[in-house]
Amino acid sequence: MIPRQIPPLTEARVLPCNAIIPFQEFQKRVFNLEAISIAKPPTDGEYATILPGSPITLWFEFEHELTGHPQFCVEGATGSVLELGLQEIAGQDDRVETYILRDGLQSYECIELHAFQYIRLKVTFPGGGACQAP
Repeated sequence: MIPRQIPPLTEARVLPCNAIIPFQEFQKRVFNLEAISIAKPPTDGEYATILPGSPITLWFEFEHELTGHPQFCVEGATGSVLELGLQEIAGQDDRVETYILRDGLQSYECIELHAFQYIRLKVTFPGGGACQAP
């Protein structure tokens, strides 16, 4: 056997290359999605906004399969629920993570290491369609 150098693994922030909003009525409730769907870091004050109402589902696609800890920053109505479906194959949730919002800006990082190429994000607002504030 000949010894060889194995390059070290690198950690890097990877943003989705594509965001999909499947239904036209949902597209009217999402603003500035390109802030998180374009493979460039957002600038300060550049955020996507989802107007409250019935639950909404978005899909985020990455260029290739990744292994890592999905993380995000969010601010929303207390009691809103974020459900992340991590998928190696589109449409097939391999792992589901649920996060319930509290007051103020907060960040979240999945504790376990996951392999995924797609993330399904379902946002449910407190009170469903009766919620009046984003």
